[in-house]
Amino acid sequence: MALERLFRRRRAQGEARDIPELWVKCPSCDATIYKKDLEANWHVCPKCGYHMRIPVEKRIALLADEGTFEPTTGQVHPGSMGSVVGEEIARNTELAAQEKRALVIVSTSGGARMQEAALSLMQMAKTTLALDRLWAKRLPYVSIMTDPTTGGVTASFAAIADVIFAEPGALIGFAGPRVITQTIRQDLPEGFQRSEFHLKHGMVDDVVDRRALKERVVAVLKHLYPRR
Repeated sequence: MALERLFRRRRAQGEARDIPELWVKCPSCDATIYKKDLEANWHVCPKCGYHMRIPVEKRIALLADEGTFEPTTGQVHPGSMGSVVGEEIARNTELAAQEKRALVIVSTSGGARMQEAALSLMQMAKTTLALDRLWAKRLPYVSIMTDPTTGGVTASFAAIADVIFAEPGALIGFAGPRVITQTIRQDLPEGFQRSEFHLKHGMVDDVVDRRALKERVVAVLKHLYPRR
């Protein structure tokens, strides 16, 4: 008994168990997936193909060749969420124009908070004008919409690219379905804010599996932006 007490550590009251999460449940089909397998599959459910949300680091690794990504953001400080995000996007768009590079933007936005008000709305015009400078030099812009892409992002730079891709099942829209229903006082079709619906009605050019995005973006840029 004394030996047992020596090697047994009492857990402090309220102390959380330090157990790593090894399994993830798919929000779509409820399949239980080994976390490492899910990460290796770019967070796409191997059972039903549901595209889970991924952090920016994973997104960069997905699209950029290893060792080639150089961050140019992070120099703008709040302020407010809306003004910082809009300024960062405008600056990088202008940098692409100055360096005569193609532009790729991956959008994920739940919309701005009510407190952002006019400061946030102004970013729609700012980012659109920055894109005009890019197009004035005949440089291509590819937009990738992920889940969710809503609010002013959808109403501005995310929806006015030369080529628009969307991930499967992504929520895309300006306002939420409840707000739209209350405004137009009509029942809405099933899945009307999902990427497949937008593809059918011409808002996006294609719905592309995340695992094939890099290949598709490269193919488009080779066509629109051939090496000189």
